[in-house]
Formats: sequence, structure tokens, C-alpha cells
Amino acid sequence: MGALTRVCAAVLGGVLLLTLAAAASARAPRPALDRSYKQVCKQAKPGFMHCNAEVAVRSGKPVAFKAAPGFGYGPADLQKAYGMTSAASTKGGDQTIAIIDAFDAPRAEADLAVYRAKYGLPPCTSANGCFRKVDQNGGTSFPPTERSWAQEIALDLDMASAMCPHCKLMLVEASSASAASLATAANTAAALGATQISNSYGGPEFPSETYFEQYYNHRGVAVVASSGDSGFGVEYPAASAYVTAVGGTSLVRDSSPRGWSETAWAGAGSGCSAYIAKPAWQADSGCPTRAVSDVSAVADPGTGVAAFDSGSGGWGVYGGTSAAAPIVAAAYALTGSAAGANYSAFAYQNPGAFRDVVSGGNGPCSLIYLCTAGIGFDGPTGVGTPNGGDTTPAPAGNTAVKPALPSVKISRNSLRVTRSGALRLRLSCPTGAACSGKLVLRTRAHGSRVTLSIGKRGFYVPAGKSRTVTVRLTKRVRAMLDRHRKLQVSAAAASLDTEHSAAAATFVVRAAKATRS
Repeated sequence: MGALTRVCAAVLGGVLLLTLAAAASARAPRPALDRSYKQVCKQAKPGFMHCNAEVAVRSGKPVAFKAAPGFGYGPADLQKAYGMTSAASTKGGDQTIAIIDAFDAPRAEADLAVYRAKYGLPPCTSANGCFRKVDQNGGTSFPPTERSWAQEIALDLDMASAMCPHCKLMLVEASSASAASLATAANTAAALGATQISNSYGGPEFPSETYFEQYYNHRGVAVVASSGDSGFGVEYPAASAYVTAVGGTSLVRDSSPRGWSETAWAGAGSGCSAYIAKPAWQADSGCPTRAVSDVSAVADPGTGVAAFDSGSGGWGVYGGTSAAAPIVAAAYALTGSAAGANYSAFAYQNPGAFRDVVSGGNGPCSLIYLCTAGIGFDGPTGVGTPNGGDTTPAPAGNTAVKPALPSVKISRNSLRVTRSGALRLRLSCPTGAACSGKLVLRTRAHGSRVTLSIGKRGFYVPAGKSRTVTVRLTKRVRAMLDRHRKLQVSAAAASLDTEHSAAAATFVVRAAKATRS
């Protein structure tokens, strides 16, 4: 089952990113257009976990940037975006955020000092009692070093510091990336007095994951976990009933009163758990089991955060739900004990503490709200992103399941491109009101996690009718078809007036006969 889950996530992941009109003029960090990204950790085998971080790369190697404004979001940016500037300046001194990761990062404390000094944050060291590092059993028999996980550790410590500069930090290093070792480390963090526990890792769900629920069951402690970076699909421990699952967004500056806008990130994990029962505080009716995610924060590496890791060249731009998890953990630390009083119930019982994300998505799925952001609870972003006291509270009631939208139906048949490079899709509209909007097609390059735009086309289909929509493929996609003969394509029909996805489908597109050998 684990292998099947990974395959499905790889096919369906990173599919849809619908942008609000306000975001069209927004500015992402400057280098975003000249870099690509890769996963920091390799995908895990069943029973093991991978870190959910992504890093900017050129020619396959991490990009080292000078520590200068604009190359990635820093503490002031994140605090302003989530309305936490005032709280971050005074609160958190009585809170301890535990960072759970695998293997040892021998320079973790030194690298953390570089990050905090750069941004004017108070020192957090072993000497002043702010920083503590232990092994998975609470001792000092540290595991061997593993480069990718050390990178993850640096990102986690920096993000917790960015949102809560006065919080104490506890790094708990698991002896391996096994589910058992990491769960033991999380359990140890609670025993040592952590008030928040951040888990920036996950792996494919597996039948025996229910055994590990006891290790994450700490009422009164806010335990958070990243939802994954492969798009629609569920990971554990994000699926745990005792954990706040953290999805991801794309965060950009704009001219709104807030100064920022967010859409669901295409890589954020979401969906229905295969094994974990639905918690009492989740009210969505489409998923009979535990639904992921609960909340979200910035995770798109294209609108990434700055972090410092000496082992990978110093300063870099990072993303992934690994960045979002410690940001939420730190926001919960600024909130105080109420955030962890009853597992992830806080997110659902305090809608004013979150800002709803209503656009974007992470892939096609049969239950649209589990893969497409919209009004109220949805899979990629949960009930929304942290909304502190510096910003206008979000309207109450944003946890309700969003209403159904008029929906077109998209053909799922295997299709062939014409010799001129056109793809024809049949859309049908149910009786009632006419269907209109924009058809968005995307695919993924072979061997890559990057999604490519195939084309977009507006459509209008009268109620009760069907019509064919023709989309012209880009030259790059046509070249891919010539090489590979067929491509897996994701289609989404977006309603122009609401900018929500109204329908989605996946299908195989085959090259024109004339281009096949």
C-alpha cells in the first residue's frame, strides 16, 4: 500500500495553481525566476520518513546566496505576513519549541547563531539556556551526520526563530529516519517539557501507523507535522489524530491592506487518511476518515524563505511544508497554551485566529475540496494560515465546508494531439445554469517534480449541452510528446467569477501519428 500511495502522489502531485487577480501584480523574492528547486531528502521507503524541505538549485547543486534582503523571506517578512510582529517582540519566553529530525547536525547551534545575528534576533545558545540538543532518548549520544537532514534541521531552527525569537529551542535528533526512531524522539520532546513539537517529515501511510499514535498523543502540547511536498496524497504523521497537519501556500506581497496574499501551493499534501479515524472536531462530510490538512503557511519554494546551513554553502532559499510546520509551531507558541489544549481542535474552534485561503490547488481528486482551496476548510490549506493580532481578524465561520460550485465535466479518455499541435477536449455542463470559465492544462516533465503549463483556454457551455474546446500546446510540450509519445495531463476548469476549481480530471495525451516512430 505504501508503494501505491507514493506512485499516486507522484502522478497527481503539483497539479494546479490558480492565482487570484490581486496576486497577478505581486512580487515574489527577486531570484525566483532564475532558479529551480529540488527535494532536500530522497523519498522514503515504507516504514521510514523523508524530510519535506526543498531548496533552490542551479545545475543540480544548492545555490549559495549572499545574505542580502530580497533573496528569501526573513523574520520581519514572516511576522508581518501573519500579523505576529507585536507578539513576536514580547511573547514566547516561557515556551519551548522542539524540533524533531533524524541524524546529527554538528553545526546546528553555530549555524543558528549566524541566522539570528543576521536578522538581529537575540542569541539562542546552550550557554544562555535558550538552545538544547539531545538524542532521541534525551541524552547526548548523538547519531551520525547525514547531510540532507542537517539541512532540514537548519531550516527548522531558523523558521522557529523567525516567528518566535524569544522561544527556547530544543533539537531532538532521532538515530535514524525510521518511523519508530522519529516517533520516539517526538515522545522524548514531550517528556522533556516541550510546549510545541515540530515534525518536518513524513512518509507514505502504512497499516501499522496506528501503533505510533501513542507517541504523538500529548494533550496540552501543540504537535504539528508537515503534510508533504508531492501534491495530493496523505503522509504520516500528518495523518495522526493527535497532530496539527500543516499544508502549504504561496505567499506574495501585494497592494492589499494586509500587504500580502496567499494561494494554495501545488506541492502541499492533502487528502483522506487510509487508516486514521476522523477526529471529533473535523466536520467535513466528504472524507469519512481523518482529513489532511488542518492549517497552512508558506511552503512554495518559489516564494521561499531564507535559511543558513554551512554544510550546503551557507545562505539559501528554501520551501516545502518543512518550512511551514515550524512557522505554525512558533505561531502557536506566541498564542500560548490554548493552541495545544486539545490536539488540532484549536484550528477549528478559533476561526478568527486564521486567514482563509480561497484559491489554488494541489491536484485533481474526486472530492474537489480536498485538493482545491476555497471558502472554508479545504485539504491543501486547512482552515487557513495564522492570523495574529496585528491584522484584521478573519470573519468567523471560515471552517464551514464550502458550497458546491456549478461544475463542468471533463473527458477522461485517452486523447491524441493533432498534427498541428492542438488538443481537443469535450466539456459537458449539467442542466440548470450555463458553465463558463477557463480550462487549465498542466503536465510534469519526465523525472522531474516540476509541473509545466500545457495551455489555457476560456470556455462557455450552455446548460445541458456539450462542447469541444481546443487548446494549443506549447512548443516545449509538443517536443516532449515527440520524445516520449505520451504524457499524463491534469486538467482543471476554473470558474472565472469565483476563481475556484469547478472540475478536474487526469488523462493520457498521445502524440500525433505523424510524430511517432
